[in-house]
Amino acid sequence: MSGVRLRDCFVPDSALIGGSGKGLEIALKSGQLVRIAISGIAMSCVDTALRTTLDFAVERQIFGGPVSEIPYSQRQLVESYADLLIADALTLGAVRSLQLSPDQASIWSSVVKYFIPTFLSQSIGRLAVVLGARHYLRSHPRHGIFQKVMRDFVISDFADGNTVVNLKNIALQLERLLANAVEQVPEVVAGAVARTAPVFDPAHPMEPYLPNEQQLFSRGVDDSVVALRPAVAELRRAAAAATGPDAARLAGAADVAGEIVGELDRLAAEHRKLSAELGKATGQSAELYDLAKQYTTVSAAAAVVHLYLNGRDSIAPALRSPAVLLVCLERLLKQFRPTKRAAGPEEIAEVADAMLHAHREGRLFSFRAFPVNG
Repeated sequence: MSGVRLRDCFVPDSALIGGSGKGLEIALKSGQLVRIAISGIAMSCVDTALRTTLDFAVERQIFGGPVSEIPYSQRQLVESYADLLIADALTLGAVRSLQLSPDQASIWSSVVKYFIPTFLSQSIGRLAVVLGARHYLRSHPRHGIFQKVMRDFVISDFADGNTVVNLKNIALQLERLLANAVEQVPEVVAGAVARTAPVFDPAHPMEPYLPNEQQLFSRGVDDSVVALRPAVAELRRAAAAATGPDAARLAGAADVAGEIVGELDRLAAEHRKLSAELGKATGQSAELYDLAKQYTTVSAAAAVVHLYLNGRDSIAPALRSPAVLLVCLERLLKQFRPTKRAAGPEEIAEVADAMLHAHREGRLFSFRAFPVNG
């Protein structure tokens, strides 16, 4: 976050990185990596905020029980946990795509850099409500650290390309991105499905990182979103083959994911209408940026579904339940329909158990819940 000043610093020709005249291109491509990595700031801040809020919520007794068991507070905590899982799935795809689909780094990096800070800012606010006035106090270490993460979190929003910069990058590519996602040309879809599976399977080996294959524009290619419709169909097949509560939860998840996929048709129609009305002025319009925002939500939903279908064996056993998938997808559907509910008290309670288990064991609030406490 600071500058570097060099004086009388001789650099020989032998120290040249890349070809002569390629400096700007290399810097821009390097920025794609940084934008993805910066999401870790936002996620770690919310992880700490949730952890410190749970310290309070499981101890504080009110109305004959702990705050963490009050239905409204429990849902707020679970929604914040689900938000972190969504960010985790999206970031996993983005990081792995750098090696498996480097030509799509442009869209991945901007989606992650816009969506995760803006989405997780809701989580910080929600947790502040659960913690109440205590997040203003400094009489206990948990309260002071909550204030610190609220301050530090903001860095993830403006560092290395702010919200507007990343939305503009998505907006400039949006017409072709939507066309590919909506048209569903069979050979395009088949290629997207084949390339998406290893991206969201953490156990799948990756090719060596080849930065020269990164592109400054994705040319309308976003495999994860293109492959979402077939993934929804796969969820429906899984629901038909399942029994008991899992069958209903998978069917519910498929319905929610299907609604989110349907937003792509609306976005494409609105984009066509906007272009017809504004012409060349479309690229600078606030309405186009709004469409780009909504596209990032669809991308996040795609990441959650693909990880569930392709990477379940690599994630924490407690998070393989369709209840987790349903709660995460409900969080994303609410970005389009704020009052829509898909997960009931049983699903919320099950996800709450997984969250509290990770909290007790000092594990990261992630699909790969490794220990973070010594």
